[in-house]
Amino acid sequence: MAIALINQELQDKEYRLSMINLKLRVVVEGVVLHNYSHLRSEEMKLWLTALNMKYVPCFKSHYFINGAKELTVQLAEFLENLQEKSLKIEAFVSEIESFFNTIEENCTKNEKRLEAQNEEMMKKVLAQYDEKAQSFDEVKKKKMEFLHDQMVRFLQSMDTAKDTLEAIVREAEELDETVFLMSFEEINERLLSAMASTASLEHMPAAFSLFEHYDDTSPRSEQMLKQVAVPQPPRLEPQEPNSATSTTIAVYWSMNKEDVIDSFQVYCMEELQDDQEVNELVEEYRLTVKESYCIFEDLEPDRCYQVWVMAVNFTGCSLPSERAIFRTAPSTPVFRAEDCTTCWNMAIIRWRPANPEATESYILEYCRQHSPEGEGLRSFSGIKGLQLKVNLQPNDNYFFYVRAINAFGTSEQSDAALISTKGTRFLLLRETAHPSLQISSDGTVISFTERRRLTEIPSVLGEELPACGQHYWETTVTDCPAYRLGICSSSAVRARALGQGETSWYMHCSEPQRYTFFYSGIVSDVHVTERPARVGILLDYANQRLVFINAESEQLLFIVRHRFSEGVHPAFALEKPGKCTLHLGIQPPDSVRHK
Repeated sequence: MAIALINQELQDKEYRLSMINLKLRVVVEGVVLHNYSHLRSEEMKLWLTALNMKYVPCFKSHYFINGAKELTVQLAEFLENLQEKSLKIEAFVSEIESFFNTIEENCTKNEKRLEAQNEEMMKKVLAQYDEKAQSFDEVKKKKMEFLHDQMVRFLQSMDTAKDTLEAIVREAEELDETVFLMSFEEINERLLSAMASTASLEHMPAAFSLFEHYDDTSPRSEQMLKQVAVPQPPRLEPQEPNSATSTTIAVYWSMNKEDVIDSFQVYCMEELQDDQEVNELVEEYRLTVKESYCIFEDLEPDRCYQVWVMAVNFTGCSLPSERAIFRTAPSTPVFRAEDCTTCWNMAIIRWRPANPEATESYILEYCRQHSPEGEGLRSFSGIKGLQLKVNLQPNDNYFFYVRAINAFGTSEQSDAALISTKGTRFLLLRETAHPSLQISSDGTVISFTERRRLTEIPSVLGEELPACGQHYWETTVTDCPAYRLGICSSSAVRARALGQGETSWYMHCSEPQRYTFFYSGIVSDVHVTERPARVGILLDYANQRLVFINAESEQLLFIVRHRFSEGVHPAFALEKPGKCTLHLGIQPPDSVRHK
């Protein structure tokens, strides 16, 4: 600010000097203004007044300017004032330089002094650390020696007691019973003495039983310790949504800013389940952390846990915080490819929840088995049910995963299930099965054990196959001389309609080498030289055909030509006791698929 004022004043002085020089030039160049003799006296007076000069008339129409002396005097005054101001400015600048040098010198001195104090403090701290470390090693050595002596004496006492017991046993075996009973008191005293010498251990010497001598007992340190208060109880934050997994929970808390805290002790205890007794032991977890958060791991899914936290410093431990309830995410769903339906260009993915009550929705993720670079997982979220229909590419393999979700978090990803559209996989509709048929738990074996005569053919339908692409499955029938295999139109409500009208197309086996094929009201008999143990059925919508083959030899049994325009159900019927096994998810033989 002062420098700006000085610059302004110098500019003013320069302006005044320029005006004075102008006036002097007028006087020097024309003291006698004979060149302006033609001007009138009034014009001359105005012109001189503008120059701040005095007008004096002279004889013979010449005018003489007598203001030269006055200008000289005024110039001298200005120069004197300017010199005085210049001296003041020089003095002010010198004073500022003196102040700056003084401040710089003081800063340098303070810096050196602080460096010296820091070095001195570091030397003291290192010296105290070395001293305490050496003292600690000495006490540690003494304690280890004392404990070693105690262990040696204890082993010696054990050996002595063992010898005493062995001697008493020998005496009891050698001495007569009467003599042994008479010496009972002596034997009892010997046993008690041996036990007392074994159980007695020398106490730790008080000289080095504790570590108080390592404490800094200076008055200043004691005063500082007394001034640090025990921390206040921390405040647990409520469980954040989507912060848990099936085996972990994240816990956050806050504390008072004024508290001095070294660490936190966080406790986690499982709440009692409905099937647990009140006095039953419950596992408790504890973590010691420095931060204001922690993660408990290796927990059980679908469980509630009580959580509380305490703050710790060298003065003491705070009171426990209020307990909060945290919950883990649901268990990972059970996911198997055998439970899914796969067809030409779609799949119905099914899974089973471990705990339906703890799950709100599901996430289904999938990708191609050999996906190109840059192609990631595709997913469906917010699924409320236990199955989902997914459109896929024909003749390709996919990996599917499923997760369970609730308000607290997401479960771990299930194991991958390989779903292939190269083969056909469907489920048997148990509601369409005849009461005399038994279906295995995995839905691939149909059994018929009834010996009595039935009014209708025991049969069962499979899931409806979409009216597109190719569908192929194989069947093995054992211990049953008469059976039917084929497809049934969706208009047939139950499988017992197999063989009635034009709603079904099937193969009927009634003799070992004779097969009858029913289709569109037509019946065709076929005699084979080799009875097929395993029959393959190919439903080809693209080429409008239904093919029956011997799956083992790939021999063609029969082809049905028909314009299939709607979805159909695989159909199976056993006329005699026996067993029918389904083979699903198999690719059709090349000799049949491409013809």
